[in-house]
Amino acid sequence: MARLKSPWIVVAVWFGLIFLTSNGLVTVAELSQAVAWISGGRVPAEGFKQFWLQIWWFVVKGWHVAEFAALFLLLRLAFKKSIWPPIAIAALIAVSDEIHQTYIPGRGGRLSDVCLDLVGILVAAYLSENGSKLTRLQKVLIALGVVGLIYVFAMFPFGQLNLGRASQTGL
Repeated sequence: MARLKSPWIVVAVWFGLIFLTSNGLVTVAELSQAVAWISGGRVPAEGFKQFWLQIWWFVVKGWHVAEFAALFLLLRLAFKKSIWPPIAIAALIAVSDEIHQTYIPGRGGRLSDVCLDLVGILVAAYLSENGSKLTRLQKVLIALGVVGLIYVFAMFPFGQLNLGRASQTGL
């Protein structure tokens, strides 16, 4: 397998994707209509809307964990000698991402979302250093703990950031 000459290119692309996903807002109605259109009407918009209202928390808040776990792992490829610079850089990007969202109309930033980002960063850091030493049961328990944290931070958000001009959102 060929070794990537500059992991910073992949880090920059991933950071760009994080920025782009934070730069917009898709409403439940727009998402439902898109799913109905893509499915050729086999999935009715109203049916998908009801489904989405039940599972949004896992998809949206789970994405926080996943995108920042991936960011940490990519940064870890760039910093081979120490685990701390990737943790610090990923955490700073998490904070700046939530601040950035306060300037996007219809979006808002929350400290609880930063906490979810930190869950992804810290779990990825722990597993990257200790994953081979863990039993399958320990890995399953970590995964269940992450899902539990996603649920708690989704259902009980806190720390609305009012730094930008954007309006507050419900999700």
